[in-house]
Amino acid sequence: MSEGLLLPPIPERTVPQVLARAAATSPDHPSLLDDTTSLTSSEVWDTARRRAGALLDVVGPGGRVLTMTDNTVDGALTWLGLASGGMVEVPVNTAYHGAVLARQIQDSGATAAVVEAAYLDRFLAASEGTAVRTVVVRGSASVTTSGRIAVAPATLLDDAGIPGGLPAVDGTDPMALMYTSGTTGRSKGVVVSQAHAYTYGAPQLLGAANADDTAMVVLPLFHVGGQWAGVYNALIGGATAYIAPRFRGETFWADAARHDCTYALLVVAMATFLHQQPRRADDAENSFSRLFIAPVLQEAADFAARFDVEIGTGYGSTEAGTVFTAGFGQARPGGCGWPRPELQTRIVDAEDTPVPDGATGELVVRTSQPAIMMSEYLGMPEETATAWRGGWYHTGDAMYVDTDGQYIYVDRLGDAIRRRGENVPSADVESVLNAHPAVFESAVVGVPGASEHEVLAAVVLRPGRPLDPTDLIVWAAERLPHFMVPRYIRVIDELERTPSGKIRKRPLREQGTGDAWDRERAHVHVGRDGVRMAGSA
Repeated sequence: MSEGLLLPPIPERTVPQVLARAAATSPDHPSLLDDTTSLTSSEVWDTARRRAGALLDVVGPGGRVLTMTDNTVDGALTWLGLASGGMVEVPVNTAYHGAVLARQIQDSGATAAVVEAAYLDRFLAASEGTAVRTVVVRGSASVTTSGRIAVAPATLLDDAGIPGGLPAVDGTDPMALMYTSGTTGRSKGVVVSQAHAYTYGAPQLLGAANADDTAMVVLPLFHVGGQWAGVYNALIGGATAYIAPRFRGETFWADAARHDCTYALLVVAMATFLHQQPRRADDAENSFSRLFIAPVLQEAADFAARFDVEIGTGYGSTEAGTVFTAGFGQARPGGCGWPRPELQTRIVDAEDTPVPDGATGELVVRTSQPAIMMSEYLGMPEETATAWRGGWYHTGDAMYVDTDGQYIYVDRLGDAIRRRGENVPSADVESVLNAHPAVFESAVVGVPGASEHEVLAAVVLRPGRPLDPTDLIVWAAERLPHFMVPRYIRVIDELERTPSGKIRKRPLREQGTGDAWDRERAHVHVGRDGVRMAGSA
């Protein structure tokens, strides 16, 4: 936690309080910028209030508004306006279409939406038969009505005046309906409060940003990582947030230097991509001082030295908020950090009995401040009760507590691999496979075996680099315990990911092993003494 910074009382953890405070104390400080726009703190507060007033006229206090917008200052202003007016934002993945999009619109119960013109046609098609009655379009669109849905131009928001007053907003009030990534099943709408969002992104917990920082936001704003740990973190800390259109690996360092970015939050796939690029003599001559990477890449020490940055990390979820953090310079591979204030955490077995330190079990979380964790899955009382059984939120993540009290991530419970009586941490196997010269990235899953699991590795190759599966097995056997070495290798073009960059492993398991290379069938045997092949002594 940052020195000297304390979290404000729950009622004060709200977007309007953050924006009003920044406008009063540093009105001319650059607050939000993208590749075409730059706004000061006072301009952000004025615009947020105008949008709040305009949208309140459409949906009223507490109304739900879908947002299907790009990573821009304008997109950020829409959710800030909704939060400032006490409405509930429902951010939508901009890649959604068809039945998936229709289900989320229907499930949310939202009556209005703010949508980019590029997504309007598929949004309107998916909105048929839902509660949506008004769609505000960002950009040019010729449609004015679509059945019972009125399509309004962006001038509805842009030309509105600053209202004389807005509804009072408390930290316990609902602020957003955030849908989970759906890695373990159907995506669920998480009802979160103003205080929940504030606490997730608070620089007092994440260690960044402060008034001297420019944060680079590369995660999508429809995800909590981009919206709360990115933009909101900077706003709370009085920093500047540069909102990039997306993560652009080839121009990442140049984009950051152009805006003097000092801090960014990256998912591990982004950091790995950057580290896999050819080394340059000026790698350390970048604008960053700190990078928050979750989870930490295995080559963290080399990465930090190469780019002359300190690495921090943490662990959290849409439902539980930020649970663990490790300060800059304290992060290490596998580690999630230490529990933050206001939370209690345990590692439990299948019967919810606490296990001793060092033993792997499920992470469960609870708090005496209900507003800083999810209240429910919208319209899913059984799923809510299951997640909160015994008064503890069950994360579904397998972890253990290390000797220094740090929590170590093992895997999703559904992704946990058990082979020959031993746990196989997929991240450890993936780290070794990814270091092979022909491998760009990999994902490791457990598939049914004769008794427990067998290990399957899905591998994406570097361009122009062929792979001999036997060579990869030998490579792995030289660096891993024998029981962790994959039995099956499947070469694929790319790994399927959630919007936040997490690999979807369920499809890899469901595909089975029929099309995979099998080392046993190829007579490549791995034991305690190494690799033995057919015909070898």
